[in-house]
Amino acid sequence: MSHPEWTKESDEPLVFAAEGEAVATAVAKAWNVLVVDDEPDVFAATCLALLRDVEILGRPLHFLHADSASAALALLQAEPNVAVILLDVVMESESAGLDLVARIRNECRLHKPRIILRTGQPGYAPEMRAIREYDINDYRIKSELTRTRLFTVLTAALRSYQTLDAVEANRADLQALLEAQTSLLAADTLPAFAEGVLERMAALFRVPVEGLFCAGGRRASDGGEAHRVVAGRGAYAHWAWQRIDLLGAEPAVQAMQKALADRRSVHAGGGLALYLPSRTGSDAVAWLAGVERGHRLDPGLFAMFAQSTAVAADGVRLVDRLREAAYVDGLTRLANRSALVEAIDAMLRDPPELPHRLLLVDIDQFSEINETFGDRIGDALLHGVAARLEAGAGSAVRVARVANDTFAAFGPREALAPGDWARRMDAPFEVDGLEIGLSVSFGGGRGGCRLRQRWRGGQDGLLGAETRQAGRTPLGGLLWPARSRNAPGCCTACAQPSTSSGCS
Repeated sequence: MSHPEWTKESDEPLVFAAEGEAVATAVAKAWNVLVVDDEPDVFAATCLALLRDVEILGRPLHFLHADSASAALALLQAEPNVAVILLDVVMESESAGLDLVARIRNECRLHKPRIILRTGQPGYAPEMRAIREYDINDYRIKSELTRTRLFTVLTAALRSYQTLDAVEANRADLQALLEAQTSLLAADTLPAFAEGVLERMAALFRVPVEGLFCAGGRRASDGGEAHRVVAGRGAYAHWAWQRIDLLGAEPAVQAMQKALADRRSVHAGGGLALYLPSRTGSDAVAWLAGVERGHRLDPGLFAMFAQSTAVAADGVRLVDRLREAAYVDGLTRLANRSALVEAIDAMLRDPPELPHRLLLVDIDQFSEINETFGDRIGDALLHGVAARLEAGAGSAVRVARVANDTFAAFGPREALAPGDWARRMDAPFEVDGLEIGLSVSFGGGRGGCRLRQRWRGGQDGLLGAETRQAGRTPLGGLLWPARSRNAPGCCTACAQPSTSSGCS
């Protein structure tokens, strides 16, 4: 898969800060330089030498002072973003400076600050051992440090700090990238994946999680389905499952539409629209607020994140399609028998407070109807039956198509009175200008029976109804069959719930 192109609204390439460079601001952030010396005159002289209009690597200097090792340690704990430490070797004791270095590196775990040892008594400090053991950037005698030499030493130290800072940032970005891919690969639904993409983008760019993820069918240019918001965070949480072409001229929407139309990522709408191409044409885009042009994230890492996320999105779509093929009826889009069995099994593992019932609905002599009117009319009738059953089911009832001409409903007992469900089939179905009535039989099981008993009870009820005369409704036990009093062409019969306890 090729890398997507990165552009902003003016179609110029997206610009990320070069490695080690700070994001451009109105006032450049100063380098923090800590001077640790028990002689106030040394601090004053250092500031006097370098504070006047001096910039190093494009940034001014900000000096901090500590007159003892303990004061320096307290300052570093309060202000860890110190780039360079100018440290006197001999203060409270001959080894005070070296002892402080050990505590900075080992106790405070501050490995980035560059340490320059200074001493007026060079015989007190073992130069080679100190530099080797304590990661010291330089070692100087105070009398050597003229203004020019001090500038040179600080420049080298700050450049080293800048490199270490970039390496640490890249390491953190790589860690975030690995964590992102691990969590995204674990997502097994598109909404969960979409939420994960927004969260991981926010972690990479270090901004709050506020944005949108939209996906759809094939690309609009190919005549496919409109894209919908799969997940929204922050101010956009209420946009979930809305079509983006109906959301109006919102900046975030326009940014996503531009990314989809141009098939590339864009900076627009006050954020970044990450374009995720798909090998199947089901492109997606994630828009995150607050990602400014010129962000510090390494462009190579961002390209890697974009590509791996696009591949993961295709994987999630494939899982969705496999799940749909396994649990959704291809004709009516209802749950199929496997999905219904899992729902019943889940109920048996964690029984609800209300008793549940399984109701089976069979279209009588459907094969004859199909042969008479043809498959197209037969499919339309199945659609009509599915729509009527689902329309009155309510959120607590699961409706499924479990066989060619058999449907099932599973839910609370009071919501599945066979008589009520039979009345839904009374009116004829209109198909291509024809009014076609159907004869329907019902069978059911209730109470706390095992799944196989419940299923077999419903099927036995249907078989019994099929072999009886129209209009007879046997009651009792697990069975509530109801059959219309008319031949196929009109359904008028109702079934009464059993007064027998059955399986309870």
